[in-house]
Amino acid sequence: GSPCYAAPELVLDKSGYHGSGADIWSCGVIMYAMNYGHLPFEGDLPLDRQGSNPVNWTPANVYQLYQYIVSNPIKLPKGFSDGLGRVGQDLLLRILDPVPRSRITMAEIF
Repeated sequence: GSPCYAAPELVLDKSGYHGSGADIWSCGVIMYAMNYGHLPFEGDLPLDRQGSNPVNWTPANVYQLYQYIVSNPIKLPKGFSDGLGRVGQDLLLRILDPVPRSRITMAEIF
């Protein structure tokens, strides 16, 4: 998959894939994109770009992206979907928590 959707622990922690926590993160990226029209960390880093082509994802760029994600808490843009309101904002912030131990779980979502 695309590095833009992978949970930070998949890149920074070599312990491997741990199911629902990583999947919750990926769903949060999709939720964010559906509400804001772009990915949560898109354009945050000056990664190598070639004209209008997508980022050239080298291992160094992927690592740099995830170092940025874990050290810069997500900030939601103004104008979040009125349908989700404050509850949606709070949920999205808990979903996109870069620390797997404190990220919301499926049981907490439901």
